[in-house]
Amino acid sequence: MTVSTIATPYLDVCIEYCGQEGANEEKTMCINEINQKEFENCVSISKPENCIGYSMPVAVLDTTYYYPNAAGTGSCVYKEC
Repeated sequence: MTVSTIATPYLDVCIEYCGQEGANEEKTMCINEINQKEFENCVSISKPENCIGYSMPVAVLDTTYYYPNAAGTGSCVYKEC
């Protein structure tokens, strides 16, 4: 997952994990369950609480919040600075 300081609708990003097939009509699972786990992980960390806002931040550095921007194939890496 790549991140940005600009919040975008979380489902638009998470559905990218489903590939060209996309998600079902309810946008709750990938068609053919391709990358279903990645889709579910994305939703679980970025779905806004109480349906407020586009997305929850998935990272923070000092006072800057970062939001999902695009699906990616790499894993998250945390490094102590």
